[in-house]
Amino acid sequence: MKRMTPKIAKEAIGITDGKLSPCPPLKNCVCSHHKDKFHIAPIDYHGDDALNKIKEIIAEELAFEIQVDEKSYLHITHTSDKMKFKDDIEFFWEPDKKVIHVRSASRLGYWDLGVNRKRVERIRKALKG
Repeated sequence: MKRMTPKIAKEAIGITDGKLSPCPPLKNCVCSHHKDKFHIAPIDYHGDDALNKIKEIIAEELAFEIQVDEKSYLHITHTSDKMKFKDDIEFFWEPDKKVIHVRSASRLGYWDLGVNRKRVERIRKALKG
């Protein structure tokens, strides 16, 4: 029997009812909006230029490409060097709460070896620095 590789649903990208979409039941996603086993803490940010700072951080790497850039929402993709796998990373900034919600998910596969969580933590650290 042929095994199918899970793919991210297009409807999973974007904001619905004021939140990022929950992660699928795969080990290749993290999201700060939903308190389940894929939860990651949102990014605390007290400035008034959160998404611009994120764009500065990702501009340093050629592997990132901006897909959607709106007032409080940023959707970027990351392409891995070797296998050319694409991941979707979304940021939803709520300046009144001084928080950036984040969702990072692989488009293919079941397990990402923690890559999405590490990426979010790296961006979190860069925002604090």
